Amino acid sequence: MKWKEIRRRAGALLLSVAIFVGSVPMGGYAAEEQVLEELQEISDEASDEEIITIPEEGEVETPGTEIEESGEDENTSTENESGEGSEETPEPESEESEPEESEPQESEPEESEPEESEPEESEPEELEPEEAESEQPDDGQYHFQEGDAASVAVWRDQYLPNGYEDLYALDEAWWENLYDYERDLAEFLKGCIVDSSKAIYIDESLEESMQVLESGVSPEDYFAGTIYEGLSLDDLYRLENCGMSYDDLYEFWMGACAGEESDLYLQYLEEEEAPSEKLQVLAELTEKIAPVNEMLYTPANGDQVSKMSVSATGYSGTSHGTIYKLTLGEQPAMCLSMGKSARSTYLYKADTGTYEKGDDGIGFITYSYGRLGGVNYVCAQVALWLYQKSAGYSKSAVTERAAAMLNTSGMDGDDLDRYTTLVWNIYSGAQNRTHSYYIFHSDNSNSQVVSTSTLPKTYIYSDGGSSGGETGGETGGGEESREYETGSTSASVSDSVTVQAQVTVTKHDGLTNEVLAGAQIRINGKTYGTGTDGMVTHTEEETHKASAEGSTYTYVKDWDSLDAEQRADADSKGYYHSKEEAKKASREEADKKVQDELDDWKDSWKKKFTAEETASPYGYCNNPENSWEVTVKNKKSKEHDFYNKPWEAWIRVTKHDSVTGQSDASLADAEFSVYEYQKETGTYEPYHYEDRKLMTDREDGTYEVGPLYYNPSNEGRFMILETRSPYGYTIDRKTNRFFIQITGEQTIMLTEGNAYNQAGTYPAASDAPADLKAYNEPWKIKIRADKRDEDTGKKLSEVVFRILRYNRLTKDYEETTGYQPKDISVKEQVDGTYLSDWIYWNEQNRGKFYLVEKQARKGYFGAWKDRLSELITGHPAGWTDDDAQGKTVYYFEITGSRTEEGEQEEYCNLKTLTASADLKCIDSAKHQQYCGRGNEQILSNLSRLCQCARVIVRMPIIPGINDTDEDLRLAGAYLSERKEHIEAVHCLPYHNMGLSKYEALHMDYQLPDVALPKSEAMNRIKTFLESYGLHVQIGG
Repeated sequence: MKWKEIRRRAGALLLSVAIFVGSVPMGGYAAEEQVLEELQEISDEASDEEIITIPEEGEVETPGTEIEESGEDENTSTENESGEGSEETPEPESEESEPEESEPQESEPEESEPEESEPEESEPEELEPEEAESEQPDDGQYHFQEGDAASVAVWRDQYLPNGYEDLYALDEAWWENLYDYERDLAEFLKGCIVDSSKAIYIDESLEESMQVLESGVSPEDYFAGTIYEGLSLDDLYRLENCGMSYDDLYEFWMGACAGEESDLYLQYLEEEEAPSEKLQVLAELTEKIAPVNEMLYTPANGDQVSKMSVSATGYSGTSHGTIYKLTLGEQPAMCLSMGKSARSTYLYKADTGTYEKGDDGIGFITYSYGRLGGVNYVCAQVALWLYQKSAGYSKSAVTERAAAMLNTSGMDGDDLDRYTTLVWNIYSGAQNRTHSYYIFHSDNSNSQVVSTSTLPKTYIYSDGGSSGGETGGETGGGEESREYETGSTSASVSDSVTVQAQVTVTKHDGLTNEVLAGAQIRINGKTYGTGTDGMVTHTEEETHKASAEGSTYTYVKDWDSLDAEQRADADSKGYYHSKEEAKKASREEADKKVQDELDDWKDSWKKKFTAEETASPYGYCNNPENSWEVTVKNKKSKEHDFYNKPWEAWIRVTKHDSVTGQSDASLADAEFSVYEYQKETGTYEPYHYEDRKLMTDREDGTYEVGPLYYNPSNEGRFMILETRSPYGYTIDRKTNRFFIQITGEQTIMLTEGNAYNQAGTYPAASDAPADLKAYNEPWKIKIRADKRDEDTGKKLSEVVFRILRYNRLTKDYEETTGYQPKDISVKEQVDGTYLSDWIYWNEQNRGKFYLVEKQARKGYFGAWKDRLSELITGHPAGWTDDDAQGKTVYYFEITGSRTEEGEQEEYCNLKTLTASADLKCIDSAKHQQYCGRGNEQILSNLSRLCQCARVIVRMPIIPGINDTDEDLRLAGAYLSERKEHIEAVHCLPYHNMGLSKYEALHMDYQLPDVALPKSEAMNRIKTFLESYGLHVQIGG
């Protein structure tokens, strides 16, 4: 049958019903059933793709059950409470809504237009996913289009193929790339995830149940809220031993207690006199767990329960499994707890006070759609779950959530659009309409909470009761007295509780354990920076609100007017004597429910914390292990530590001969000291690692140290200083001093360059250290020769001298070498003397030389060429020619202090030694007064010492004697002229610790009244002398 024909017939039927309902009296419920039956017939004729929608409330009048409002008096006699009364009284909807809401259903011309127009309308919808896909940002992530069901389905299938739990596996980058509306949907879906308890029955097999009970779980807790409540582990063993299962017991139970067809139960009835062991076990176990049955009966506690029945709809939801159509006590029901289970073995509490009442959009959906089946029921169920989450979703939000919640496999785009549209229509209807409903719970914590529009049928657990029977009132009791009036009332209570949990993360240096500032740590989405204490703390707080309604209690309206018999009757029924007493009892009951819920929630509450380092402090490497997940309970706190390795660097210094350029083992045996910067004092101190205070001599002219570590105290700054030169070389503390700063992992910056090293950034890895060049000038001298006529003493010109150098490999002397300088010339000077070029020590010549007169002046005696040839061809070192004709050869060595013959002091530049000298007073007269002699010789010696060594000048500071401004000015001026050769000036504060020695020797102490200098005065003197460019320290 064509769809338009179905709509035409349904519309005509609905219109006739709408007209009819206005005149329907108490029997209107039959009309409702008839309408539903005819709608179902129309639905059966529709194709699988077609959706039958329930009519609007204004279009078809479906009488509902009157639900007593909380706290409202009900002026009913005891007759009205006795079973057939107010719960089923129909109340027609307002007739004002009928024309407005039914007219669109009668005729909608747009729907009868030719089908050719439909592709034009659907064509843009087919393009939307493509357009959305073409506009995807370049982040490598698929984004659905807001409000577009098809693209939501693509997004869900791509990222959540196994269900909503996949959200926990998606990384931080995925979450950060989400659009706001995508994040809203993702967070909503995370909230739909529900865990079931493995210690509560949820349709396990007999073997699985035995394993659970054998683990220590009590049968009472395991089977609570199911038809199997009352079974023990031994009972399960009995079933297993007889070769039976839960299915056999369930079938027998249904036949014995619910009147369902059961072959096992019929067989038992036939063999009642002598049943088989198998049937006898089934009968005994059924008797143990069954509600009232004529044949099998065991008195129980008198509670009323309703049994759940489930049937498949043919549809499922993502991460929810099959969506069943629910029936509770033969009444249509809907699920109020997504993710929980529904089983036909579950029992729901149905005593007054065990169920709740409501009147809102949930009731509208339950009442209007709970009776339908298939996709209509499924869409209504999804709409109900969405309404439970929020009654204020927009259409696009509902569409997105419905597309994500429905299993769209096998659907085409039109199906999905129709289904999500139906969900929206049902949801939006619930936004504007309400209906009363009941909420039922099971003692099985894995079970769904369900809603019904009508009270379900119950099984009565009481002596002499009967199974089945629809309850006609909340008490389900029998005939009541008519001689006095009663009322009923209830009370509701609301309260809340706030819980809190806290975590602290402390940041440490991975080597020293020192706490670190400057790290960025994100905890549960919020980023903190560590302070000087290295700590960040994050607190999670949550408030839970609970509300409950107490049971509706009956009270006698005018207790004082009752006689003794009436009072006894009222007391036997549990009626309260006044409304106040009844309300108080209801309020106390509601308050206990609320407090129990708050206590349970508070005790079970726990918060998951996720902490991760997003940025390490300056000077430290990232550590991928700096992440932490922990769950913390209420009023608890937990702590954790993150560690980072500091930046490190390796340094190499390669020594070079500044004359020859060579770099080899001859430049070993130097010493390079390593100093680290001290932020607090602004000075450099020896590196605190003992094994790295000195660079390691590789004995090939290179020196290495590492790793050097960054820390907040040294700021990664180091100084490497040559503190001893190789043998045969001068020390150059200015050139061979390197200031470096670690600026990254295995990276340094040379902050001060020189002629051999350019300032800048260098890699500094362990296998490829930063290579710095250090140059040393070898020891050197110049030789001056004075050639004279032995008779007249007159200086002789035009004499040719040569310098011969020793070769340690050949043990010969050579005039020309393979290294620089190849030749050393000796030139005649204007004063008639002969002066050589610089003569350098090196490993090859070992500082051994000859000065040879190669050619005499014309007219003078001497065959000097022969002498030269002898030396070059192997004359032993140290040989000199002292024949009667005069000297022809002079042998000399560079030894590191003074050389032998011919050395001139003014040409010696040896500065390999460090010496110290005392300078008590610069004023010679004052020196004479206190020391007994002048200081001229002392000053002369100090000047000479500065020519061959680095000098530490020691100045004792004696108050009133040598600390005047004039004394300090004279000393500063004198020393500044020689500051290139002065290592440091040590100002030594005067002390009188020798006084006791003088007294012991019976000697007069010359300075008994001199006060000790104060630290302020010493600092003033230090600053004054430093103004002359000197390096000054107090003490030595």
